[in-house]
Amino acid sequence: MQPSVQWTHVSFRTWFPRTSTRVFSQQSQTVQQIFESRRSDCFRNLVQGQGTPKREILNCHFVTPPTRRPVATASKPLYLVGFSKPAATLLNLDPAQSRSELFLAAFCGADTQPTVPSNPPFASVYGCHCGNQYFGQLGDGRAVTILETENEITGQRYEVQLKGSTTTPFSRGFDGRAALRGCIRELLGSEGLASLGVPTQRVLSVVGTNDFINRPWYSDNSPLKNSPQKFPPDRMVSERAAVLTRFASSFLRFGHFEIHYMRGEHDLLKKLILHAFEVEFPEVLSNPSAPSFDEQVKLFVHEVVDRQAKLVAEWLRVGYTQGNMNSDNTAIGGYTLDLGPFAFMEKYDRHFQPFTSDKSGHYAFTAQPSAVLVALQIWTNAVVSVLDDDGLAKSIVANVPALFRDLFMYYWTEVRKNKLGLSLWNTQTDQDLWADLEELMSDTPHGVDYTVFFARLKEVGEVGDLERKLFDAFYLFDVDDGKSLEEKWLSRWRDWLARYCERIAEEPLESRLRVMSQNNPNIIPRNWMMYECYMAAGGRGDDRRDTRPGQDFEFSSLDAMMTSLEHFNEVEICSDLRFLERTPKEYQGKPGLAFLS
Repeated sequence: MQPSVQWTHVSFRTWFPRTSTRVFSQQSQTVQQIFESRRSDCFRNLVQGQGTPKREILNCHFVTPPTRRPVATASKPLYLVGFSKPAATLLNLDPAQSRSELFLAAFCGADTQPTVPSNPPFASVYGCHCGNQYFGQLGDGRAVTILETENEITGQRYEVQLKGSTTTPFSRGFDGRAALRGCIRELLGSEGLASLGVPTQRVLSVVGTNDFINRPWYSDNSPLKNSPQKFPPDRMVSERAAVLTRFASSFLRFGHFEIHYMRGEHDLLKKLILHAFEVEFPEVLSNPSAPSFDEQVKLFVHEVVDRQAKLVAEWLRVGYTQGNMNSDNTAIGGYTLDLGPFAFMEKYDRHFQPFTSDKSGHYAFTAQPSAVLVALQIWTNAVVSVLDDDGLAKSIVANVPALFRDLFMYYWTEVRKNKLGLSLWNTQTDQDLWADLEELMSDTPHGVDYTVFFARLKEVGEVGDLERKLFDAFYLFDVDDGKSLEEKWLSRWRDWLARYCERIAEEPLESRLRVMSQNNPNIIPRNWMMYECYMAAGGRGDDRRDTRPGQDFEFSSLDAMMTSLEHFNEVEICSDLRFLERTPKEYQGKPGLAFLS
């Protein structure tokens, strides 16, 4: 039976024609001016649909979503929860606009949004591999792209999405909304990573509503609360809804390519690859060593592998675990995307995985490089299927594992070298130094805080600094303030520190401290810090529904956290000295913080 709703099927190759580029002015823009900057001929012959049919959507790259429902009324006004000035600068948006009614309407998906009639928002279709298993069609279930532009000053292209504003044909029966709690986490996680120099999507704002939605979460009195094992949420709770605005060079995922390969839609796949060249890898098109499409694809694969290798090494540098690394959460541009069940590691644990659905630890902290390699192999197999030269296609696929390992080891060596403050890496002695440190951090009773340890390591100059500096990172002292390390552990730590001090004696002090400060932040957005921010802002994920108007909540802690993350090594700017210390006792092991879903 034919569905009652007609959804417009559109190819990416008619999406953003280069010939119709209109860009931001060099002057800071108002909201209306930014939306008028959209490319004028992006879509052609579009028809808006209604409703959310549950079906496979074939032969297109994206569709126009249904008419958006207003998320605010006069009785339920919108309000600004969080705003990133550094992100606004990238969009050349005047930060003063963030307090205007037009800003709130534009970046929440309300019907008053100043869209260009010929360029309606759209939702894209993509598939999903989890490891080697394919799960079929997913797509933008609660995200819509509303804007695409180039910044005239930098030449950088940005695609802007709303998350949580509407349902789409890919919502799969869900409500298309986003919880305030998750939006605040995504804001702090994304902007925190950006400050730390890790490739990531950016978040412009979180707009609050006075709507409530039901979401699974952890009850205050769960019978499993004190379980040593992590567990998924145990009940439904009512949470405040919000809309998040995020942007990136594109939101192309591995799954965008894989779905067309799995369906045998080779023409759409080839068009998508050409689109990726234009929006993410223009250097591929301009490289004289790749005159043919087949050679361009070979270079394209190399660039994607390179970016993914660098990204995962950067995650390890700052103790970040993505949680869900399925192909629908992996950006072709090599940046962090879809910050959902993520966390920054507290106690060092090679097997750290906050995501309760990954029971086998396939995407755990130190398993992330292997997971990326699997994703790359599956994606590459899809991409090369459009090549005319079958021999070249096979050689590209066969080369990916060795290429990734070489590139990852290069970036991972740089990470370890910089975290230890070394100018050169001695493959044997320095690798042993790092491996022994990892073993000590893993095995020390009650654990060692990854971030605090490396932040204090830059202050170390002699063995006596173990007690004076490094003990700040040891969770043993949260168990018994009067207790000390057993002699065997003291001896092992002193031996390691003696070797380290001997090694850094060869390094110029000023350059060593500069490199270590850049790579060993004092502040990262830990889950407990984000918890305090979203609880204060009305984003409760507990049993107590607070129905006060959203404007009545307190956002100063969120603003202060944003400032602290922007200046992650400037202790004097830090809004809360607890940010510089190991996780407080009351938050250690807490469901929803130590693990989540």
